Amino acid sequence: MIEPTFVNNYDDTYTVSNICSCGHTTTANVPAPSVFRWRQGAFVQIAFPNLTADEREALFVSGICADCWNDMFPPEDDNYIGDDYYSGTGELIGDESYINYLNNS
Repeated sequence: MIEPTFVNNYDDTYTVSNICSCGHTTTANVPAPSVFRWRQGAFVQIAFPNLTADEREALFVSGICADCWNDMFPPEDDNYIGDDYYSGTGELIGDESYINYLNNS
């Protein structure tokens, strides 16, 4: 389990942060009762409904930021074959940034 850094704001909220292995820091302000529920075993979706799924993942689940997650698990597509996207003529097609990523990997 990831243990993020909590800073008590002394106004019934905490600032919670975690640093991904890529160096990106995810930070959010959360209510103190939510922190209590999470520490008592509540699922992050229940304890922190005000956070996005990406924030909950980076702060409380895996510690992996959204960018790293997308790098590890590229989008699935019907035209995706192995490491390349192909058109019917054999040309690489699709999102240019993703094609460049594939060509430089």
